[in-house]
Amino acid sequence: MKKLLNIILVTVILMSGCQVEPPGKYIPFSQRKKEKYATPEPGTYLRPMAYTLLNGINRYQKDLESFKEPGDWVKNMLATHQKRLVDTMIRCRSLEVPVRIYYPTRRSLRGNMPVILFLHGGGFVWGSVDEYHILVSKMARVTGRIIVSVDYRLAPEFPFPAGLNDCFAVLCWLQECGRDIGADPSRICVMGDSAGGNLATVLTLRCRDETRPQPLCQVLIYPGVSFVETHYPSIE
Repeated sequence: MKKLLNIILVTVILMSGCQVEPPGKYIPFSQRKKEKYATPEPGTYLRPMAYTLLNGINRYQKDLESFKEPGDWVKNMLATHQKRLVDTMIRCRSLEVPVRIYYPTRRSLRGNMPVILFLHGGGFVWGSVDEYHILVSKMARVTGRIIVSVDYRLAPEFPFPAGLNDCFAVLCWLQECGRDIGADPSRICVMGDSAGGNLATVLTLRCRDETRPQPLCQVLIYPGVSFVETHYPSIE
C-alpha cells in the first residue's frame, strides 16, 4: 500500500511540472490559408498578389543600395526572372547600338531559337530599354523567345533618321550574325508599340527597298503609322 502511494505521489509531482495547453479551436484548411494573408485589423486579409507585393517592398527596403535609382527597386521586384539577361553593344553599319537580350528559359539558351526584335514606344522622343524592362521581361516569359530590346537614339538630340538607322543596324546584324547570340537568323520577328510600331513597319519597307531578307513576321501594337490628319509645322 505504501509503495502504491509513493508511485501516485511521484506521478502527481511530475505531472504538475507539465504545462499542457488546451487544444485550440479547429480551423478549416480554407481559413488557415487565409490566415497567412491576415492584416493587423481583425477579420481582414490581403489578396495573395498584394501580400507578395508588400513582401517584395519590405525585402528591397532592407537593401539601401537599391534606392540609388528611384525606380530600380520597383523594376527589380516586378520584372519577370530570366535565365540570362545581357546588356551589350551591337556593332553594325559603323554604328554601336545598346541592346538588352532576354533569355527567359533554358530552352532559349540552346541556340538556333526564334528571336523577337523589340522596339519601344515613346513618340520618338522618350522611352528606353530600362523603362520597358518589366513589360519585355514578362513578354519573354510568355513567348519563350529570345528578345533583343533596342535602346535606339531619340529626338530632338538625335533627329530622324538616327533612331531608325540604329534599329535597322540591329536587324541587319541579327540577319548576318544572329547565331552568335543563339538566334535563328531566318526566324526574326520585328515588334514595336506606338513609335516602335512605326519603326518596325519601316524596317520591313527598308528591307524591301534594299533587297534584304524580310523578317518572318511583324507585330504592331497601336502603331503610329498614319499621320494624315495630324498637322504639325515639322510635317508641313
